[in-house]
Amino acid sequence: VSVDRATGAVYAAVGDYGWGAAPAIIKSTDGGQTWNQILSTLPQLGHVYAGPGYRLFTTDAVGEGAMYRSTDDLTYSLVLSPPNAPNGFNIERDSTTGLLYAAFNNSNTTLPVTLMYVSADEGLTWTIGDIRPVNTNNNGVSNMSNSVNGWLYFNYISSGVFYYGVRYAVGKVGSYGLPSGSGAIDTGANLGDAYKVALDPGSAF
Repeated sequence: VSVDRATGAVYAAVGDYGWGAAPAIIKSTDGGQTWNQILSTLPQLGHVYAGPGYRLFTTDAVGEGAMYRSTDDLTYSLVLSPPNAPNGFNIERDSTTGLLYAAFNNSNTTLPVTLMYVSADEGLTWTIGDIRPVNTNNNGVSNMSNSVNGWLYFNYISSGVFYYGVRYAVGKVGSYGLPSGSGAIDTGANLGDAYKVALDPGSAF
């Protein structure tokens, strides 16, 4: 779910063929009281992000991992097509720099890495910010936080091992460490799937 702060419109990606529910993008202009489907020809989505005057959509449809962009909710264009069609579940903005980050994890197409992309032009173009090995299908970045003091925090799965509280920022020394860059934090336990992390901006990190 994502909210356009300029218009108040609410967007949500719902449904999953894998769970027997037809996927759709729905939009509400009355605070969630009523909803209408939009952009019905897009493939199954993993994430929706509402930016100023545009929306970004990442897919997790098998063999179709990509990102699309729309400015009118009627048409869309392809803006990112990573190799081997990975799953896209995360798009976040760094409130300090204005940069957008998008994380794709390994899909059933056996991509051996997880990719972090960065955009400096509101999602029109993207460059690879970081590549991490995963070696196992459906591993990689499982979620991503809001930005805190210029850092994005996320959980990361590599070869079945869960790492929690990992952080990343373009051009910053100490990425992938908490809090001083000394290495990813591993709880030593499989806590199951975690789909979203939220951090208090007033915290010590």
